[in-house]
Amino acid sequence: MNEGVDHIRPLAIGPGGFKSLALLALHLPPTTNLVELDHNSTNYVVKIDDDIVRFATDYEHANQLIHEQEILKYVEENTHCTVPHATASGRDPVYMRYHMIPGVTFDKKVWQQMSGKHKSNMINDIAVFLSSLHSLEKPAKYRFEINDRYGPDLIARIKEHLNGSEDFFGGSETKQFFVNTFEQFDSLILPEKDKVLLHQDLHPGNLLVDTKTWRLAGVIDFTLAWWGDFHWDFRKFRKFLSTAETNALIEQYQRRAVRIVDIAKLEVFEKIALCHTFCYTKRRQKNPDSIRRKIENWQPYS
Repeated sequence: MNEGVDHIRPLAIGPGGFKSLALLALHLPPTTNLVELDHNSTNYVVKIDDDIVRFATDYEHANQLIHEQEILKYVEENTHCTVPHATASGRDPVYMRYHMIPGVTFDKKVWQQMSGKHKSNMINDIAVFLSSLHSLEKPAKYRFEINDRYGPDLIARIKEHLNGSEDFFGGSETKQFFVNTFEQFDSLILPEKDKVLLHQDLHPGNLLVDTKTWRLAGVIDFTLAWWGDFHWDFRKFRKFLSTAETNALIEQYQRRAVRIVDIAKLEVFEKIALCHTFCYTKRRQKNPDSIRRKIENWQPYS
C-alpha cells in the first residue's frame, strides 16, 4: 500500500445527512450557501460559490480521488489542457475543492446547435487534448503512481462472465458477442510503446463546451485515469459522434500525435466498452435491454 493511503477516511453521514459534516470538514459556518449537486454510494458533490467540492463516501473512491488530484496536478503542470484546478483538499475526510470550469456538458443538444465550422473546431480541440495528454511521459515524482492495472483488471472482471449461463446475457446472441470480442482481444498485440496516460472516461458529460465560442472549455473527471494502450481513449466517441466525425477526429489526432490508430483494434475496444456497460448495468440491478440493443446493432467502421 502506498504511504498515506491507509490514513484516509471517507465522509460519513451525520444526523442531518452529509451536509453538516461537509461544512464542518471545510471549516465553514452552517449558514454557508451550499448547493448539493450529486450524492450516491461513492461520492457527495456540492457547489459553494464558484467552486465544486467532491467528497468520497467510501474507501475505494477515496483512493481514486487522491489519485485524481495527483493526475490533475501532473497534467496541469505539463500541458496547456484546461482541467480542474484544485484549490484545497483533505484526507479526513477525503475531498477535493476546485474552481468550476465555465461551460456546458457536450451533449447531443449542444452538438446540434453547432455550425459545421464549430463542429470541426470542436473535433480539432478534442484531438489537441488527446495528443497532449498522450504525449506525457510516465511521472516518477508523485507519490501515487499512475495506475496501469485498470484495463487488465477490467478485462478480467468481464471475462468472469464468459463461462456463465445464457440467462445472465439474456440470450445466446449477446453471449456470443462477448465470446467473439474477447477472442479478438486475446489475439491483439499491445506494444509497450503504445502505453500512454489515458483519461479513460471521455463521454459527453466529461467534456465541457464554451457556448460563446463553441470550443472545448475543459475536460473533467480524471478519476479513472491510468496508463495503457492509447486506443482505449477513442472507444466511446461513436456513442455521440457519427462514424465520419470520429474518423475526422482520428485523422486530426494522427497528424498531431504522430501515431497511427489501428481501426481493427479500436473496434475491439469499442466492443469491450459495450460489454463493460452491460455488466455494470447488470451489477447495479438495472435493466440492460438498451445496452443489449446497442450490442445487437453495433457496426464496424467500414
